Amino acid sequence: MLKIWFKLLLKHHQKRKLNSFVNYLGLTLGFTGLTLMLLYLNEEKSYHQWHPKKETIYRVLHESHAEKEIWSTATFIEGPTYKEEIPEVEDYFLTQNYYENRIVRNEKKSIYSEKILHAQSNFFDFFPYPIMGGNPEKLKESKTHVSVSDDFAKKIFSTTDVVGKNLFYNSENYIITSVYQIPEKSYFQPEMIVPLRNLDIDNWDWFSKTLFCKITENADPKLVSDKMDQTFSKYRSSIGAKEEGLTLEEYEEKLGMSVFIEPLSNLHLKTIADNAGPERKANYQMIMILLGLSILLLIISGLNFINLATVTLTQRSKEIGIKKCLGTSPFVLSKYYFFEVLIFTIIALFSSFILIEIILPYFNQFMNIELHLFDWKTLLQTLFIVLIFTLFISAIPSIYFYRIEMIKALKGQQFKTKKGKFFRHFILGTQFLISGFFIIGILVIQKQVDFMMSKDLGFSGDQILIVDFHEEEDNLKKFDLAKKELIKHSSIHEISTNSVPPGDDFITFALNYQDQIIDAKINLITPGYLEMYDIPILKGRSFKENIASDTSSNIIINEAFAKRLNFYDNPIGKKVKLGIETDKYDGWSTIVGMVKDYHIHGFDNEIKPMILTSFKNVEWYANLLNSIQFKISSENIPETIAYIEKFWKKNYQKEFPFKYEFADEKFAKSYKEYQQQMTLFEILSSLVILIATLGLFALCSLTIQERYKEIAIRKTLGATTKEMMIPLMQVFFKVVIISSILVFPIAFYMMQLWLDNFIYRIHMPILPYIITPIFLTFLVLIVVGTKAFIATKLKTTHYLKYE
Repeated sequence: MLKIWFKLLLKHHQKRKLNSFVNYLGLTLGFTGLTLMLLYLNEEKSYHQWHPKKETIYRVLHESHAEKEIWSTATFIEGPTYKEEIPEVEDYFLTQNYYENRIVRNEKKSIYSEKILHAQSNFFDFFPYPIMGGNPEKLKESKTHVSVSDDFAKKIFSTTDVVGKNLFYNSENYIITSVYQIPEKSYFQPEMIVPLRNLDIDNWDWFSKTLFCKITENADPKLVSDKMDQTFSKYRSSIGAKEEGLTLEEYEEKLGMSVFIEPLSNLHLKTIADNAGPERKANYQMIMILLGLSILLLIISGLNFINLATVTLTQRSKEIGIKKCLGTSPFVLSKYYFFEVLIFTIIALFSSFILIEIILPYFNQFMNIELHLFDWKTLLQTLFIVLIFTLFISAIPSIYFYRIEMIKALKGQQFKTKKGKFFRHFILGTQFLISGFFIIGILVIQKQVDFMMSKDLGFSGDQILIVDFHEEEDNLKKFDLAKKELIKHSSIHEISTNSVPPGDDFITFALNYQDQIIDAKINLITPGYLEMYDIPILKGRSFKENIASDTSSNIIINEAFAKRLNFYDNPIGKKVKLGIETDKYDGWSTIVGMVKDYHIHGFDNEIKPMILTSFKNVEWYANLLNSIQFKISSENIPETIAYIEKFWKKNYQKEFPFKYEFADEKFAKSYKEYQQQMTLFEILSSLVILIATLGLFALCSLTIQERYKEIAIRKTLGATTKEMMIPLMQVFFKVVIISSILVFPIAFYMMQLWLDNFIYRIHMPILPYIITPIFLTFLVLIVVGTKAFIATKLKTTHYLKYE
């Protein structure tokens, strides 16, 4: 019995090679897309899953009431205060949210490390990395104790047996007290951990570190978050309101902040802050979009399978009728059909695995991740989905086995019903609807990405080279030396710098103007910066080197700042007070210029009120000078860069790698992920349209084949080719028109949600909604028209010989 069944199965697929090919290709591509996206999702979800206490450790975030910005930084004083006043808070941990890059030495060797972390000495209480040697508790005993990773120990000592050995870093001698192994998916992946100093800063406004809190296991995170918020407001708002001369309610409205917490297990994938630690942040929205699109790809493949299966049942009706005549029950027929589909889907699944192995290296490089096919969690998920999917695509055709009338089946009349045709057209319409959604989606995304790439940024980053410093010592002197010497080169036109190159983050301070208090971004610049970037000065002037007040108290503002404080028409000469004071600076500053708003971050970030001031205004500002920026000629770029590098290594930072980047390329990273979305959407759209087209071709072939006798009769009665083609094509055109109408509101709503991610965006374009039905209609015209034209050339005698 089994042998006969296999023979019938092979004969069936040999006889209908087109159907089998369309189904095989569709399922293979569908399984490929879904498995790839599941691999991607599981990879990003795996961060911190190694942590035994991940559900009790939370990061503390703040949201400003006025600006609605989420800050991932916290103050030094919050941790000890929360621990003391909130019973559910067991402990706290402060850390930098970035790595330092420095030269680390021992007695024989120097290593350049880009992953040095300054963190509170209880690091291992919050991140219990596997210890390969030494005692992590000794990190708490001295600020000169450090812990290193096993890989870093091998690089600098060629062994992991390094406990008790010395390292020289930042002109100090440190003793290694432990060696740890880095879990692959972690918030931190440092090569060296250095104890954080100066932890006793009693200031509720200095948001400079990342704060983690460990809460009791049975504590309600929402309750703990509310208690933190109340404690934060009790101290910060009361102190701040008194200093600013405001009531508590006024201070909360203008400068108040809310506190809330998010679990460590969610940080990498689902954090609402701008960063997820020193390591990269996952793009949860993009992952879910791509997962949803891959599911649609699989659905359209399944619909193809179901549609072609219901049509081919017509051609297998005699076979089914004979089996029922011989006593085979509908349940047995359904069971055999399920196994027939299961074999087919398993073959397609294994083909998809081969395809994934081929494309995975390119996908990893494109997305800057490291995925591997043989992830057991993903494979089990995929196998489960395949089983459910097989049940689904075999269940609908199997219904017909219970409705078959033996006599009609043996005559081949069983499935020629209006209901059967309506069902096939419904599935075809759904395929067109999904295809239409993809076409509209890619056109809208492409329009938005083109808008971002061509939009006036408010500055010109062309031919501006940004060269990074690796140390904070004497960077102003290094800048002055470089400017004095390198400007002599004929291909270097201008030299300047600022604290926030395109794509980097600002420092935020509160400013006061006539009792109006706002948060403003601080951008530190040197004279010539505005001119180098071609940033238009709308009112007033730029900074001048020969005006002393330009490096002590004068500031330049942007349009957003002037609009927020309602003096856009006449900002020059206005005095504002910056929320910072030193022995030499009382915080009062005079506005001497206003520039046009320009973008520093991507287009999903609003341009905020900003002031530009000098690195020399406040003493510690000089620590924020982290690069020199050169306007260079478009000719002989490699030679110019080589000249700068030679000067760099000769005069300072000889052991550091020479790192540079062009300003326009640096800014382009802010919308790189949207370019990736567009590329992936284009690929998925192409696959969906391909599968839909092949399905349409196969379906119209079978449908027209059923009407050969009708065509032969019409031809005999003298019908022209046009008169024969129109009835064959009109049903498909009706399906396209209905699908096009239905897809409009769905696509409009979904793409509107996507566009809402951008502060600066296009209006919803109309053209995609016009192009899509035209394209789908043209597709039907080509595919169905070709098959219909061929059908009109058939030999009438062959189909009328029994009449």
